[in-house]
Amino acid sequence: MAIGEGMGFPAPIVAGAVISGAFFGDKLSPLSDTTNLAAAMGDVKLFAHIRHMLWDTIPALLISAILFWFIGVSISSNSTADTSHLEALMGGLDEQFVIQPWLLLVPVLALSLMLFKMPALPTLLLVSLMGAATALLVQGSSVTDILQAMTSGYTSTTGIEFMDDLLSRGGIESILGTIALVIIATALGGILETTGAFKVLIGSLVSRIKRSGSMVAASLGSGFLVAFASGEQYVSILLPARAFLTPYKKMGLSPLNLTRTAEASGTVGINLVPWSVPAVFASGVFGMAATEFIPFIFFAFLVPLINLIYAYTGFTIKRVAPEEDGTQETPEKLLSSKGN
Repeated sequence: MAIGEGMGFPAPIVAGAVISGAFFGDKLSPLSDTTNLAAAMGDVKLFAHIRHMLWDTIPALLISAILFWFIGVSISSNSTADTSHLEALMGGLDEQFVIQPWLLLVPVLALSLMLFKMPALPTLLLVSLMGAATALLVQGSSVTDILQAMTSGYTSTTGIEFMDDLLSRGGIESILGTIALVIIATALGGILETTGAFKVLIGSLVSRIKRSGSMVAASLGSGFLVAFASGEQYVSILLPARAFLTPYKKMGLSPLNLTRTAEASGTVGINLVPWSVPAVFASGVFGMAATEFIPFIFFAFLVPLINLIYAYTGFTIKRVAPEEDGTQETPEKLLSSKGN
């Protein structure tokens, strides 16, 4: 944000670009919670799910980059960049931290573990320990400083106001409000799931669907419906995925299509909801109302739109042998029939 504003770009546009890039990474990362959740709900392999998402993610990223490039060219031609902020930022970072190329070994380690398909939790733990070791041995931080940064966040004391505002953040305490919102929204999702209310609503809709394109579009729309109602990513992925899994299989649609669609609405599209958890979090980080930067999250508009186009054209829609429509006899039904 400091670099973008220093170059004369409006803050909402910079925020939109940052969020677009962040959720591109979140959508394709095997360490992402929503990516793992979507794959689990569709009962598909994680990396097969990620490969199938490349079809909507890469085009959306490229189009977003082109749009931001055009905006950047038009703004830069009408304004003069103020590099004083950039120079102050670079100087302050050099004074505050030890910056060496070999420190990139920590993110390289994270990428290597992902490529070797290491489970998410051990990878996060190992990378966190490596980061703490780097802070202790290279940056000169104490164990107390590291623990305080983990709980209350890091506090920058460079004396450069905009830089201290940029760096002073993080810690578990800073996301307690977001965590509370997640818990409440997930509880709402649990009620809808346990009572079967959502499946009843979806069932009446699914019974009228005859085409595979309409089925994919319906699952995408239901994801947005849950996103607007709950504002929570997990619920927006879990409920539609659970409700549409069987209808997808009966229509001969691979669950990979469902998991991709679930992420299009639940992971990315939910950023378009001003009261959603991601939008509220971003609003706090950037210090502006969500409605200011939402129009510039091009990636969040494009991913659902591309999925909708794929749904009706059939392009990249993976098919499987249709599942039998007949219902299987459950033990409860067998006992009931014998009793009668």
